[in-house]
Amino acid sequence: LVLEPTKPSGLSRSVKSLDNGLSRLLIKRSLLNRKIGHYFFWHLKAEMHDPSVRLRCCLLLEAYCRGIGSTFLKSTLKQVEALEKLTNLSEGLKQRKEDNKEKIKYLFDQIQKADYIEALEGFNSPLNHSVILGKLVREECRIMDSAKKPLWLVWSNPDPMAELNNPTNAIIFKSGDDLRQDMLTLQVIRIFDMIWRSEGHDLKMLPYTCLATGKQVGMIEVVLRAKTVMNIQRTGGRMAAFQVDSTQLHKWIKENNSANYDQAVDTFTKSCAGYCVATFILGIGDRNPDNIMISEKGQIFHIDFGHFLGHFKKKFGINRERVPFVLTDDFLYVISKGADNPKKSKEFEK
Repeated sequence: LVLEPTKPSGLSRSVKSLDNGLSRLLIKRSLLNRKIGHYFFWHLKAEMHDPSVRLRCCLLLEAYCRGIGSTFLKSTLKQVEALEKLTNLSEGLKQRKEDNKEKIKYLFDQIQKADYIEALEGFNSPLNHSVILGKLVREECRIMDSAKKPLWLVWSNPDPMAELNNPTNAIIFKSGDDLRQDMLTLQVIRIFDMIWRSEGHDLKMLPYTCLATGKQVGMIEVVLRAKTVMNIQRTGGRMAAFQVDSTQLHKWIKENNSANYDQAVDTFTKSCAGYCVATFILGIGDRNPDNIMISEKGQIFHIDFGHFLGHFKKKFGINRERVPFVLTDDFLYVISKGADNPKKSKEFEK
């Protein structure tokens, strides 16, 4: 990596300065551990659009790719090819002016083409290098209802034991959003979880995987069998949707856990406490029912961290964040197992 021409130029001096202890440590750790190397590759690639760090990223990336061996390099390049196809597909959908039905038809037509099938099937997931994405389950793929038109993509799981675990892998692909802030927030939440576990507290945290793979391009892990609080409330009719009926969330958890009700409430309580603390310490705002999800087993988790470190939304100069963290009546109703006065229950005190 060190260039030494007869007359050193400004560029060569800059390149030489990159051959330092930190660069060598990062490359060494990445080559010795495939998991570290996988994320090292994508973190570098995600920053290559920035002129201020492009040279550093390019040289480190080349050094890493020269050292990982042909087999792993081919696997990595297959992921790059798949991401390029998805980016082109997403941009093509945004440019089309038809209604949503026509856009979905365009999506299905594209992913059935031979070049898309070759690129998008049978490769290691960028979210987790140890997971292989099999064939696209086309009938379950869709365009999500959002301004940036993210793609909801589902792959079959080629693992022969998949039927006993997860028969499919679902990923949200986003083009047009900077996911680096979400990545940072989730990384810190994982550190919180590690600290709590080291003290003997399992707060059932669920920091799903999120990865920026380029300039405003990235992927998000889909947590299966989970719904937003808003979608659960809508099933209870108008009163629940406007949070007048606080019992709907409790009913939903009870219906999905008839045999493990106490365990589900315990899971809900612990994860609710963990995310209350995490969102308060990190100053995470915009916590509405669409940004809080709950799994069928009662595990609560937060998504979409566009506002953090106290940078909250304002409307007409008025701060919209009125509470330090979200602990609504429907949450209290679940924690207290349906008690008439939740705040006086022993479960709430605990």
